[in-house]
Amino acid sequence: MSKKPQLRVQTATASSAPVAEETQLETTEQVTPPVEGEVVETSEGQAPEPDATEGDESQDEQPSEKEEDAPVQEDEAEEQGGEAQELVPAVTLSVAQQVLREQLAGYVKNMATNMPMTPEGAATHQLTLFNVLNGVMALEGQVFVAEMDHLLSVINTHRATVFNEYYVFRGLEFLRLTAAQRILFQRLVHLFINTCDPLTRGISLMAIDLGAALASPLEDAKQQRVMAYYTA
Repeated sequence: MSKKPQLRVQTATASSAPVAEETQLETTEQVTPPVEGEVVETSEGQAPEPDATEGDESQDEQPSEKEEDAPVQEDEAEEQGGEAQELVPAVTLSVAQQVLREQLAGYVKNMATNMPMTPEGAATHQLTLFNVLNGVMALEGQVFVAEMDHLLSVINTHRATVFNEYYVFRGLEFLRLTAAQRILFQRLVHLFINTCDPLTRGISLMAIDLGAALASPLEDAKQQRVMAYYTA
């Protein structure tokens, strides 16, 4: 009869122990501070939203990569722009200029001194040269000046070969031109081969009668154009 109260006391003691442990655990969880950088959940289980002010301050303190690269890109653009300004702009040739230059290049190639040549074949190429000379003198303004410069430059480059006096009149007797045109062709070729070198052009012109070299049957407009070119 005396053991029953003792059993009740032990049961009450055993049941009270977990309550004390739970109280201690709850107290420990409330006191423990959050670790820096750790996301702390709220009572509803959701992480608190970051402060907008703190985010803006971090963005202001750290400049973006685009802002750092901007000065470098501007410097590169300036350097490229400077190089582009130093380049010589490309010259656009008209169709007439292109044709004349191609024909002149073909004449130089076909009349090369190491090429086998018949008198009849040479006469055909000489007619091409006659047409080139007339085509250049028919141009106007700065286009005429540019093509005259090009013509004399080519003649000067090949002065010792194709445009040497020994080779330049090959096939002349078979040239299909009138007697007056053949004489004009010879006068023009003599004029251009003697004035092709810009270093000695002034001295050569002193010994040349331009009026006689550019006489009829050359048209007046072409005469005036060539005269103005040499006296400019």
